[in-house]
Amino acid sequence: MKKNKLLLTALAVILAMGVMVAPALAYFTAHTEAAGGINLDLGHKTTIDEEFYDWGKKITVSNEGPESCYVRVQAFSSERLEVTPSGAWTDGGDGWWYYNGVVDAGKSTDVLDIAIKDKAEAEIVDGQIVDVAVVYESMKVVYDEDGNPDPADPTDPTIWKTKGNPAYEGSGE
Repeated sequence: MKKNKLLLTALAVILAMGVMVAPALAYFTAHTEAAGGINLDLGHKTTIDEEFYDWGKKITVSNEGPESCYVRVQAFSSERLEVTPSGAWTDGGDGWWYYNGVVDAGKSTDVLDIAIKDKAEAEIVDGQIVDVAVVYESMKVVYDEDGNPDPADPTDPTIWKTKGNPAYEGSGE
C-alpha cells in the first residue's frame, strides 16, 4: 500500500511537471526582432575638425545645419593637458570649454588648441604618444520675443543640463 501511494505521488508529480514544460519552454524561448529607425532632426548639425600636430590637436566645431547653436568641448588624456583658446573660448571651470557666442549656420568656432603639457614626461606606448580624446556637445539656440539668444550666456553650465530641453544634442568623437 505504501508503495502504491509513493508510486501515485511520483506519477502525479511527473504528470504535473510534464504539463508545465510546454508553457515554460514557450515562455523562455519566445522572442521577437525589430528593425527600422526614425531620423530625429533637432534643427542643427555640427561636426568637429581635429587638426593633429606632434603633441596635440587644434579643434574647431562647424555648424552645418540651418539654425544657430551653442558649442562646448572637453578633452581627456592620461597626460596633463594644456588648453590654449583663441577667440571666444571660455574655461567653464567644470572641465568644459564653452564657445562664448552663437555659432551661426555655415560658420565655425575659433580654434581651441589642446596639447600635452609635459612633453618630456609624456607616456609613450608602443612608440605612439598617448591619445587626446575630444568630446563636444552642441545645443540649438532658442531666441526670445525680441530676437535675442535665450539664455544670452552659453558658458553657464546649467543651460546644458536642462532636463527635457528639446533643443539639446550630444555628440562626441
